[in-house]
Amino acid sequence: MIRRSIAGLIGVAGLGAAGWALVQRRRSGRLGAQHAVQWPFAQDELRSLMARVIAGQRECISAIEDTAGRARAQSFLEYYERRRQVAAS
Repeated sequence: MIRRSIAGLIGVAGLGAAGWALVQRRRSGRLGAQHAVQWPFAQDELRSLMARVIAGQRECISAIEDTAGRARAQSFLEYYERRRQVAAS
């Protein structure tokens, strides 16, 4: 009797967890469809934010003494500047 009760409780808990996971999965799918915009900023806010990131990256590049580290930081800066041009258009 006790074993059946415990098994029944475990089964109900498993079904509840599976139902909860299904509800969460459906909710996350709906949120993705609503928020198709990559950045929730206005265009001018995005430009100013990206300009600050680029300015900060240039400061970091000038402070790096290691050649390999400087090259990595420079490649990131070039990548980010390309992303900025795409976002501006």
